[in-house]
Amino acid sequence: MTKQQMDNAINHFIEAGAYIKATDAAINSCQWTKASHILNSMESKKSSEQLSPYFLKLAQHYIGCREYNAAEQAFIKANQSKLAINMYISIGMWEKAHQLASSIMDQTELTNMYLSHAEEFEKIGNYKEAERLYLTVKETDRAISMYKNTRQYREMLRLVKQFNSDLLNQTYLHLAEQFQSEGNFKQAEQYYLEAKDWKSAVSMYRTIDRWEDAYRVASSCTEQPELRKQVAYLWAKHLGGESAVRLLTRLRLIENAIDYATEHCAFDFAFELAQSGSCTERLPEVHNKYAMFLEDEGKFTEAEEQFMKAGKPREAVLMYVHNQDWDSAARVASEHDPDSINDVLLGQARLAFGEKEFAQAEALLLRAQRPDMAVRVYREAGMWEEAIRVAETYLPNRAEELKEELREERMHAITGGPRLSNRKQSTDDRNTSYSAINELKNSTTNTYFIQARNYESNGEYLRAVEYYLKITPNTNSVDNNSNDSIKQSITPELCENAWLHAASLAVKFLPTDSSVKVTELVASRLASIQRHTLAGELLLSIDKIHKAIDAFIAGENWSKAKCVARELEPRLEAYVEAKYKEALKIKGQADTLASVDINSALDMYAEQGKWEKCLSTVEQLLNEAKQNVNGHSMKGNGNNTNTLSSSNVLKEYQRLHKYVAVYAANLIKDSRVYDAMLLYKKYGTPAYKQNFNIYKRIFQGITSQRGLYGSDAYPTWSTLRDILFDLNQNLKQTKSDIQPEIIKLFDRMLLVTHYYAIRSALLSTQQDVKEIVTQISVSLLRHSDILPADKVFYEAGIDCRQIGWNNMAFVFLNRYLDLVEAIEDPDNSSNTLDSSDFQGTDIPMEVPIPEHLYTTHKEHESIREWILAISMDHKFDQTLPKDERGVYIASLNSPNIGLSSLPCIITGYPILRNGIIFEPSKRAAIQTNWNKFLYIIKMNKTFECLNVKEFIEQWCGTPTYNK
Repeated sequence: MTKQQMDNAINHFIEAGAYIKATDAAINSCQWTKASHILNSMESKKSSEQLSPYFLKLAQHYIGCREYNAAEQAFIKANQSKLAINMYISIGMWEKAHQLASSIMDQTELTNMYLSHAEEFEKIGNYKEAERLYLTVKETDRAISMYKNTRQYREMLRLVKQFNSDLLNQTYLHLAEQFQSEGNFKQAEQYYLEAKDWKSAVSMYRTIDRWEDAYRVASSCTEQPELRKQVAYLWAKHLGGESAVRLLTRLRLIENAIDYATEHCAFDFAFELAQSGSCTERLPEVHNKYAMFLEDEGKFTEAEEQFMKAGKPREAVLMYVHNQDWDSAARVASEHDPDSINDVLLGQARLAFGEKEFAQAEALLLRAQRPDMAVRVYREAGMWEEAIRVAETYLPNRAEELKEELREERMHAITGGPRLSNRKQSTDDRNTSYSAINELKNSTTNTYFIQARNYESNGEYLRAVEYYLKITPNTNSVDNNSNDSIKQSITPELCENAWLHAASLAVKFLPTDSSVKVTELVASRLASIQRHTLAGELLLSIDKIHKAIDAFIAGENWSKAKCVARELEPRLEAYVEAKYKEALKIKGQADTLASVDINSALDMYAEQGKWEKCLSTVEQLLNEAKQNVNGHSMKGNGNNTNTLSSSNVLKEYQRLHKYVAVYAANLIKDSRVYDAMLLYKKYGTPAYKQNFNIYKRIFQGITSQRGLYGSDAYPTWSTLRDILFDLNQNLKQTKSDIQPEIIKLFDRMLLVTHYYAIRSALLSTQQDVKEIVTQISVSLLRHSDILPADKVFYEAGIDCRQIGWNNMAFVFLNRYLDLVEAIEDPDNSSNTLDSSDFQGTDIPMEVPIPEHLYTTHKEHESIREWILAISMDHKFDQTLPKDERGVYIASLNSPNIGLSSLPCIITGYPILRNGIIFEPSKRAAIQTNWNKFLYIIKMNKTFECLNVKEFIEQWCGTPTYNK
């Protein structure tokens, strides 16, 4: 039947009122619009049951035509809304499906329907659609479980991170443990590190003896730098013997391992490491620490043996003195350290005095040739006759002074209370003190003082002491010499003498325990009014040596503190020294500190920003170490001495570069990258891993600066080139396990800075160098992944435009504009850039987006207008020129034949023929470029070009033959 006949039939059916037959005829003849009109006209006349089949057919037609809104309406008119929902779900129109379903279903029915569909999608492997359905009804756990069951862990983690971020670390750990149990250690490591659980990753590799991996993981842990050293130590301990020594030597951690071993009491292993050839100088230190450990354990005989091996017999003597084993102390002193015999005698004497065995104590002190100490202790004990007797016999110059002191003490006892015998004063000091007491007595009517004097007169010394101690600078007195009763605060000087008088009464008249407590209290009071030295002397009188030293330290009487420690308690010498250093640090007295603790002084110089002083000091230490090496070599000393001296040079060199690195990091932080570069120009660039990030920052900082295009920029580029060349030479010589990728990266950086330097050098000449300069700028594009991408595309485009290479200029500057848009829109990334122009080239398709624009607004607008004008002119194509290989003219890679060409060291362009090889580096140049460069040098002889030639000879060698 023809279309005309069908139209006639439909019209006849309509005229006859047979609308159902008319609809059938319209549908059968695919006249869907007419069918729709007929059905719509019958809606009010026919039941929905009668029309439903036709609306369903109409809906299926609309689906086939992708007219989904019309299909939805047809399904609804057919009372089949669920089919409309299914339609939307099947085509992924989730919002429409959800909107429709929400209008006709309750929440439970809606959820069940979505879950049913999600399960169907899950069964057929359409996980993305299943996820969308699960998330629509907020069944995130079901979606997470789906990905977990199918081992799509990245998707699972994405959802956990989005909806259950508090469980993310726990999930990482669960996955890590699962992969570990399955033997997939690399994947387990990844998840342990995602959870920041470095120790578990390390422990995993340790349990399966994969120590290399354990160390690698520990080394990458910047948050816990000590972890690397701990793993190296455990690895070495696992290996043992020569293998352990070789490992730690290779890792440059043998000394750290020795320290770690001694700190954890693994002395056998510490000895094993220290006995290796490179660390024999640490043996005495290990013996000494082992001895102190044994001493703490109470194993004195073994400790003595270790002290002997450490070359510290005096420590053994002091150990026995401390434990009052006088026989052993005397034996060790007489056999190994005669100078320590006096320490033994002094220790015995202190004990004897403490037990009131004065005769024995005196004999011991005289044997130790310390009659002055005998005089002092007799004097402090109030035994004046004995003190004078000893002085007359052994210290006749002190005898008269002691007699004078005794007379004055007796006079004071009559007039104002006894003077403290432990206070050694000149006549002026004693007169001043006497006047102060009398002033307190005669010029004030302080209640406490009056009561104290009354109690003292009545012989109630305990009460007298109590009231003397109640006198403080805060209590008031009444001036008797004034007509008015004016209250005045008691001066610290008067308090001092009142308290000392109380201490004197306590020593003479109170029980020993009480007198000691009073003396300590008085010392504390004296310290509170800044009379620290006097407080220290007072504490010495009751044998509180440590507290006395603390008092001298508080008063900054360092000579007294050191003297007391040296004579009375040698074990506190280190304590005093540490406090002295700490005080110097707090006061910022770095110059003084340098004489006692060079490391702390250097740190202080650094903290104070005195970097020139810091670096010159370390440099001086390095030069002294070098002179020692030269001196030993000239004297023909043994190998051990030379090795030790060389080791000292290395240590000083490492110390120098520790501070150079800190200074450089500070300079970079302050945006002084150029100064940081000059720092390494002066001191060299060692191949230390911890410095690599600094070198990268310097490279990034210099290459991103403006104003470095012309000839004036040559000093900057040549300096950066030279320090990178020095670094690359050091990388070749280092024995460290540096990753090949790092070495390759620094080699690329050197190549890039060489191109920048030669470009600046050529621009300093009067020759026509535009083409070579442009080729260099174009070649730098292959390094746009390590250079500011907008800068290199801008410079290459500008250079191409200036010499008429407009096709290339158009491509490069277009890319520049795309990059600027990406920079200005932080949400953009290189993935959104159109890189189709660079398919089949060695220009990176994806590059890091710079944080800041390289060009000014004026420069940018100029480029934008030029691109717009070129786009309107159909003379130019947005394509890159190709050479005989059929690839981009500046590309080193030839995908068609799978070969790569060497870059020319003059222009960076690929060498296809007539190349010159430089030996021994195997680098090369295009012969015509090399000859042109030599001609430019001959005609101009600029310093810059001559310097470039000199560098090429140093870096590459000499040209040997054509290839």
